[in-house]
Amino acid sequence: FPISTMRRLRKGEVEVKFEVGPDGVVDVVTVMKTTSPSLNSAAVEAVRQWRFKPTPKGHTAMVDLAFDLDA
Repeated sequence: FPISTMRRLRKGEVEVKFEVGPDGVVDVVTVMKTTSPSLNSAAVEAVRQWRFKPTPKGHTAMVDLAFDLDA
């Protein structure tokens, strides 16, 4: 997440669902839940950069991306 957004919000979370193709490349990324829409684009962009080990068929996964500067 952008540092300026993190400092402003102090904490946040984005739950992302994504599809991984057989080649290990992330294809479809969907925000399922968010504490602030200003975090969504950074979360989606981060997940789109992830790469996984190729498999015979693709799969679906979910992940929570979160931060808490006050913890």
